[in-house]
Amino acid sequence: MKRQRMTIITILAVLLLLSSVFVSRQMKIAREESIMTAFSALLTEEANLTEIIEYVDGKIKMVSNENKVTLIDGVEKMQRNVLSRWQQRFEDNLFQTELLKVFQSTGQIPTDPNAIHDDTIKEYVLELTRGGFKIDTAEGVFYPVIDYSFYNKYHSFLPAHMVAYFEIMSIESEETPAKDAALLISWYEIYSRIARLEEFINEYGTFPQAENVEQLAKRYVYFALYGTDNTPLFSNRTKRMVHDAKQAIQEFEWDEENGYYSALIKEYYTVLEENDYLLNDAVSRFRESTLASF
Repeated sequence: MKRQRMTIITILAVLLLLSSVFVSRQMKIAREESIMTAFSALLTEEANLTEIIEYVDGKIKMVSNENKVTLIDGVEKMQRNVLSRWQQRFEDNLFQTELLKVFQSTGQIPTDPNAIHDDTIKEYVLELTRGGFKIDTAEGVFYPVIDYSFYNKYHSFLPAHMVAYFEIMSIESEETPAKDAALLISWYEIYSRIARLEEFINEYGTFPQAENVEQLAKRYVYFALYGTDNTPLFSNRTKRMVHDAKQAIQEFEWDEENGYYSALIKEYYTVLEENDYLLNDAVSRFRESTLASF
């Protein structure tokens, strides 16, 4: 009788434990659904990006790995949407004047809002930096860009493809390839970045972020084909390929098996070699047909 009673007690204890686990799991599921529903509600056209980021920072540990990706992906999409709004603000002459004062006094692009005297502009810049943006300048004009180093704090929460994506975008943010219609990186680095972007596309091409990487790759292919207005691939006077670019494309190890872009640049290299690195009709036709295919 005593043994039977103990068996019943044990069964009841197990059932109570299972019930507790089930209830706990259901509560966790409900909490996560509530978190994601509230997050979706924040993503409006007039969204406050700072509020969204604060929400994500406070909730990211409470959701599944899949939803962690959804949260961070949502932040980046909102940054891209909000960017045009910030660009319009920067068109204000007062905005440009205040930033220019800081630049002239420090010799640096304004990064510290406290260096700005106008309280309204200071608040704008605080909001800008809290929203994961930074200020850049070209041709004497200041403008906002997404600061992808902002995403470093999320790397431990994200899968490999997202970390790789943000690392690529961070390089674009920190080491801009071109500004004021001039290249800021070497020709060899242009080719290296094409190969790096193609590696991402090959490995993670099924993920949504691959589309942004594709657009970047096409931009670098344009640089490889043409250069820029102030750093042209061919001498405007002689129509010959500039020495540094010629040396770089000869030294870089292009493997057409890596994918479309590598095969394309290797084919371009062959066309250049066959035409003695001279900008003639054959080279021009290749460049034009390539751009048309994009």
